[in-house]
Amino acid sequence: MTSDGCVREALVGDVQVLRIEGSVRYTIAPVVERFLDRVFAHSAIAAVLIDLSGATYLDSTMLGVVARIVARLRAVHGSRPTIVCPQRDLRTLLYSMGFDEVFEIVAQAPPPVVNAAHPVATDGAPTPPSRELARTVLEAHRTLAAMNPHNEAEFHDVVAMMEREVEPDDGA
Repeated sequence: MTSDGCVREALVGDVQVLRIEGSVRYTIAPVVERFLDRVFAHSAIAAVLIDLSGATYLDSTMLGVVARIVARLRAVHGSRPTIVCPQRDLRTLLYSMGFDEVFEIVAQAPPPVVNAAHPVATDGAPTPPSRELARTVLEAHRTLAAMNPHNEAEFHDVVAMMEREVEPDDGA
């Protein structure tokens, strides 16, 4: 485990494993999104397992990136992703945001425990271009808001502000 944020991956059969370690924040979200774009465009995956065993913190943008996996997996396979989260405080956060409605949340990884060793993104890597970062943050928060009425109320003002900031540049 590391205090700096890191996302690692492994493909085990037809299961894509993402291991999120340390404190993971919005600055690495675009890199993770690009990785997920490639995974879902070119892989015949049947399931996704997100391992938060080594995570200490995920900001709302990274939570939104994780939430976007649901729609992507449904589009290619129709199955429900699994989140492994032994930390009670992170599980409480996931439940409070409605992640249990769209993910299977478990406290322990099902056997075999997978060592996701290939780095996808780490803190300290170059920050993505500001436009890409802003779009990723906006899409992540839209996803969180769309999960349920509580989140919609919680993130409405944030999404509206980001839309005013980001979308005029897109000609929308």
